[in-house]
Amino acid sequence: MPAGRNGRVSERENRSRVAVRLTRKQIVDAFTNAFRPHSCRTEVFDSDQRIRFAIFDPDGARIYDGDDRGVALESLSQPAELGAAIRSAREALRSKGYQLADR
Repeated sequence: MPAGRNGRVSERENRSRVAVRLTRKQIVDAFTNAFRPHSCRTEVFDSDQRIRFAIFDPDGARIYDGDDRGVALESLSQPAELGAAIRSAREALRSKGYQLADR
């Protein structure tokens, strides 16, 4: 990003360069709300370092399990990585014939 008139980068420009990192709560909330009308239950484990999730239909039947080993929260703190993980699970559900609400 080019410097301003005085040769320095403005505070606003500097903030726009800072990588967005999602919090643990934002990651859990994103999973929880991503699969409606189905519900998603998450578990943060391994000393708050990993997350795993499962999706249940409206009757409570388990219809999808994420990786039992979980996913590193650190990797999901990047919005693009979180989005990719959610898209992958949504695509898997759709391929099984489940309907999902638009996001």
